Amino acid sequence: MNEKKEFKQHASNFSDRQSVRTTFRLSKQANEALGWLAQQQKVTMKDVLDASLEILGELSSSPDFSGIAFDIWGIGIPDSNEPRVIRKTLVLTRGTLKRLKLLSEKLSIPRDVLIDKAILYSKKQISDHEEDTKEKHQKVLEPLSSIEYNIVDVMMLLDEGDPIKSKLGYIACDIANLHQAIKDELEKGIPIDPDDL
Repeated sequence: MNEKKEFKQHASNFSDRQSVRTTFRLSKQANEALGWLAQQQKVTMKDVLDASLEILGELSSSPDFSGIAFDIWGIGIPDSNEPRVIRKTLVLTRGTLKRLKLLSEKLSIPRDVLIDKAILYSKKQISDHEEDTKEKHQKVLEPLSSIEYNIVDVMMLLDEGDPIKSKLGYIACDIANLHQAIKDELEKGIPIDPDDL
């Protein structure tokens, strides 16, 4: 009897992971955000939808959800001249579709509006995080330059062949590479690869 119950559980898990196609009516902003998120995070649109709904599901359980919801529903109000909806067929898991239906019923919000706002909220969260990170990196840039110049000044005090001068040379080189990587990120949008530092 226990084996039968276990088999049903595994079959249910398998069913929830199956891919299905469904058509959503998304705003132009949500459609663009979906592509942007998939490209930025280097994942499929299905993964973006799964993650966006998971985040929204967790938020809906929060006691502060009414305040958060006010922010979420205000995101992405379309310009009156733009087409309001784009029909888009997307692949997602059966489990995600079930969660979307349950969340839609729980919040009394149509599923297309819910997925639209979940995508826009995810993009806003990632964009805000990236901006915050860039601001911090900008603040690091100037002190990093000072450190680099101070190391070079200290190196000038030492004789050629001094092991300390050699070690400081490596440190100065690493700091110069980090400085350049931060500048490239801020000016050209090139992400910093920790393996290249």
